[in-house]
Amino acid sequence: PDVCYWEGAYGRSSNIVGYNPTQSANYMRNEARNWMMWFKKQTAVDGYRWDAVKHIPDWFQQDMLWNVKYAVPTWAQGGEEMFSVGEYVGSQTEMDNYCNAVQTANGSNEFVMGTFDFSLRAGIQNVIQGGGFSNISNIAGTQQTKRFAEYANQKVHRTVPFVNNHDTFRPILDDNGNYAGWDYSNQIGGNVDPFDKRLAMAYAIIMSVDGNPGIFMEDLFNLSANNRFNHDPKNETELPVRSKIQNLIWCHQNLDFKYGDYKVRYQSEDLLVIERAGKAIIAITDNISANQEAWIDTDFRNVEMKDYSNGTSEIRQVYADGRFNVKITNVGKELG
Repeated sequence: PDVCYWEGAYGRSSNIVGYNPTQSANYMRNEARNWMMWFKKQTAVDGYRWDAVKHIPDWFQQDMLWNVKYAVPTWAQGGEEMFSVGEYVGSQTEMDNYCNAVQTANGSNEFVMGTFDFSLRAGIQNVIQGGGFSNISNIAGTQQTKRFAEYANQKVHRTVPFVNNHDTFRPILDDNGNYAGWDYSNQIGGNVDPFDKRLAMAYAIIMSVDGNPGIFMEDLFNLSANNRFNHDPKNETELPVRSKIQNLIWCHQNLDFKYGDYKVRYQSEDLLVIERAGKAIIAITDNISANQEAWIDTDFRNVEMKDYSNGTSEIRQVYADGRFNVKITNVGKELG
């Protein structure tokens, strides 16, 4: 109750014994800023996650971030690309408005704070719960519009698209640590079961759209195989990795496709095709019983395309005019 960043909140604390100076105007704000700058210099931390940001003043967040980005010594500055994400559970519009509020606070105009894209996550969850009968073309429109900052020499992704996190994922465990059910009353937005056949589809989506994808540990690792409490984390037999998620991470990290412009090339009820311009083509389906195929226009010209999803070993050609025939088997993704 005594932590308040408003300039008029000052006086002595009512519940501290010992060091308890009389506070002047902006005491909490100034001391928090001093601590964050000190911490940045001591640790060289390159990013921040802010909890429950709808309860924190946007002008306070802008103040803190600007100072750790630019007001510490040059060797410790976070600079333009510093990562900062706020947990704001809300609609697409609410999260965009929050990002805008922090961006323009204190007379600033730098898009410094992103959010976890709960709107996109709700769209993904709806497709998964649809069991193959949802309209996957709607996914593209569920994303936040505030997704990246454009600087003079670089694009910096600000949002965090995700499938599961500690608030959406609340399993009920048996004595061996295996899933025995779901604590629906304490989950935000409903869970996505890591054993769902469409998990790779969900991760293909968050890897292909703008943003810094968040990988949930229980999606990447199978902790529900009698191994939660007694596995050797260095042993892949004892701590199994879901290979499709592992492959998507490899593609995201090694093909560097996130820095090609985001373009939706094809949308239908069962097929969504996204191009990262000149970098990759990602085709995604929620239909696990029928293969999908479509002709698209691309930014590629007269190049051979490799399928990194291992759906086919065929090397296929993009024509000189950019036309390409996308084929996706029901492994759920195609990367080229």
